[in-house]
Formats: sequence, C-alpha cells, structure tokens
Amino acid sequence: MMSHRSIEVRDGVLGDLWVAGFHGEIEPALTPARRGPVWVDAESHAVVVTEGQGGELFAEISETVVRGRESLEGAWTPTHRYPATSDGLFLILGPDERWRLKEVFALSHPGESSGVSQFLRWMASDTVQGKGVSAERQRSTAGDGDLSIWYCSPGDADEVTRRYGEVYTRELLKIAREADATNIERAAFRLWRASTTVEDIYLVAAALQKIGYRKRRWEELLREGAREATSEERAEGVEKAARSLEAARERAAPPVVSYPRRGELRRPHLVKCAARSASGHHLLAAAARAEARIVA
Repeated sequence: MMSHRSIEVRDGVLGDLWVAGFHGEIEPALTPARRGPVWVDAESHAVVVTEGQGGELFAEISETVVRGRESLEGAWTPTHRYPATSDGLFLILGPDERWRLKEVFALSHPGESSGVSQFLRWMASDTVQGKGVSAERQRSTAGDGDLSIWYCSPGDADEVTRRYGEVYTRELLKIAREADATNIERAAFRLWRASTTVEDIYLVAAALQKIGYRKRRWEELLREGAREATSEERAEGVEKAARSLEAARERAAPPVVSYPRRGELRRPHLVKCAARSASGHHLLAAAARAEARIVA
C-alpha cells in the first residue's frame, strides 16, 4: 500500500527525503557512468518522486523498508545516505579515471564550481568518505577495482565528464597511430562513456570503423549518441572524424630523410655530420652552402 504526500523543496533539497544508493551495478571497467538515485524517507521506506501539473513534487511512499540489496526489486547499489535533491544523480568513476587525474586537474579553470574542485581533490586522496562533498569510495562487487561515487548535480557531472572526454579524445588520437586494434577499441569505448558532444560520438564511430569493428554495433552507437542528427549529418561527421584519425597517423609517421649519394659533396666529413643528425636537413643545407663557397 502506498501513501501520497507533497514534498517541501528548499534550495533544491527534497524535504526529509534521502538517497540510499543508485539503480543498477557498475563494473570499474565500464566507467564513467551515471545512475539515478534510490530515494527513501526518514524511516527508510522506499519512495517514488512524481511531479504534478503545476510542477509541485509528490512522494509516493511504499511499505517496503530499504535495508540491503535484497530489499528492492531489481539490482541497486547501496551508498551512504545523502540529502535528496530535485535533480541529483550519481556519477561513478573507476580506476581508469583516477589514474588520469593529473590530466584532468590540468583542465581546471577559475570558473569551475566548488563542488567539482572538492570532488577532484577528494578523489586524489586516500579518504574513503568525502568531507564536505557527497562522495565515497567502494570496492566493486566484481572485485577488480575501486569505484569513486559522487552524488551531484547534472551540471557538475557534465563538467567532470567533459574533462575526461578531452583526455580520452587525445588518447584515442594518439593510440590510433598504432595498428593495435584492441587498444584502439578500448580507447574508443572509454571516449564513448565520457562523451559529451556529437563530435566525440563521430570520433568513436570512425575509430571502430577503422579497425573493422562490427558495423551494426558501431552504427547503433552512432544513432544512439547522435540522435538529433540526420543520417547525412552523421555520415559527414564520421567522415570528418576519420580524416582526423588519418591526420594523426600521418603526423606520427617518421620523416623520410634523403642523404646525398657518394660523390655529390666534395667534403666527406660534411656528409658524415649530416648523417648523424636526426633528420639531417639543416646540416645538409649548411653543407651545400659551404660547398658553394669552396667551389667559388
């Protein structure tokens, strides 16, 4: 049996409601990820929040008491309890994201929110429970790494995810220079999970296409990630991203160095100096000028 009452909202906080965890379970290899919260009231009864016609929020409170993983139908992950907010969600990061904190910190800017700064500083620490930030560290149920879990606003989640997207974009462009399909696939899916723009999606699709990944699968990801784009816009975006990958590969190619054939220079020691250079071009030019002066 359900009871029904209105919720008093103050500064975005939903009255006396709390979040007790998030829906679903996350493996560390499948981060970044976002999940919706599990709401409870002060007596730990499961709550469903609904919105009325005038924007007023209501709590539908069940008789189910939320105590452990088995107390709700469907998979969910318990966390510490945090005050429920009207738009709050959980951002979950794994070992891959923690290893790249240095690059993420480098993308900090003066206008970032205090919540983002506090979360990243906590994430870099060894503290299990956040202080002043609704965050905690949990051992994955799969047992293959810690999860950094943050209950935050959508805007703060977007900012952190965007930074990881920048880091993973650079990594994918770098890794795409290699011929290792496995590494390219992993880098592409890391970017997919951290994607915040359609350009990210196009780059993921182009990388998967490049390594011969299942066409049906990457086209499905493309349609899902770029829903508002037309099929022509998606095709054009993937083509442009493919050119970016090719340009990255060409930039990584070693320069072609042409050394003078025997007898082209009259001073053998100049040829030896040129050959010791990484490219030899500037020394060859100097040698040619010196030879011109000698001949003159």
